[in-house]
Amino acid sequence: MIRSPTGPLDYDELPPALREAAVTTWGPGNVWTTRHVLDRPRTPTELPRQVAADAAAAVAFDHHIPLDAVRGVLFPLAVSGLWWAQWAPGVVLCSLDALSDPPTAQAVAYTTFAGPHRP
Repeated sequence: MIRSPTGPLDYDELPPALREAAVTTWGPGNVWTTRHVLDRPRTPTELPRQVAADAAAAVAFDHHIPLDAVRGVLFPLAVSGLWWAQWAPGVVLCSLDALSDPPTAQAVAYTTFAGPHRP
């Protein structure tokens, strides 16, 4: 039997019926999953690169610090609406919708990066 739930799966140790079920359902399951994931509308789950780069550069300029000293952590959450909040200096929580709205994404990015550098 499988000895470690966190380790790699060793198919040779599975009972024959389970091995057969895994092989039989892999193809159709993979096709179904791929089709449904590709058909789903995409919602950004991260800050657009250019928005992040522009905000980081603005924070570096405004606070007279080197660009490589600019840091921050952004946690996008699957909540509805255009929502964001600073959790702590340099830590911001936001909705996924906030990432796809350009003015909000810019504010979120600037606040994320500026947080640790504010007096």
